[in-house]
Amino acid sequence: MATPTWSVGQVLTASDVNTWFVDRAAYTTVAEHYTSSTALGNSASLFLAADANALYAWEMYLLYEGGTLGASDLRFNFAVPSGTTAAFQFLGYNAAGNDETRLGFILPGTDNFGGTEGAGNLRSLTLSGTVDTAATSGTFQARFAQQASSATSTIIHVGSYMTFERIG
Repeated sequence: MATPTWSVGQVLTASDVNTWFVDRAAYTTVAEHYTSSTALGNSASLFLAADANALYAWEMYLLYEGGTLGASDLRFNFAVPSGTTAAFQFLGYNAAGNDETRLGFILPGTDNFGGTEGAGNLRSLTLSGTVDTAATSGTFQARFAQQASSATSTIIHVGSYMTFERIG
């Protein structure tokens, strides 16, 4: 959907303002722990409502930690409304222990990974790009787990966030 054009003197509705001028944001207020499991679970805080037939500029910043590299690591993907596609740039530390910049695409079930360096050693990663929804509205939700099951928790820390800005 193209951005609407308003006329001088036209009164904007609450829907116009909420759809086009209010960014959507979610952030962690309580650390999320993923321990001894590689089964993806929905984030309790990092999810956003997505309108049907919308294009969003999207960003997600994660501050996280876990066990030693390869012993737990961070595995994540996203639950999205039917027909949603996304393209993003990944800036972070990969599961091979290297800084990484790459272009990726989010499709339901596509996993991404962030390396960890041991309990107490914080790492961060940023994903930014676009999210394009089809005819179905719904929730765009981060899902997390450990890449390798470990008794050392993989933790998404307070201050991690996700934003949408409607651009189309």
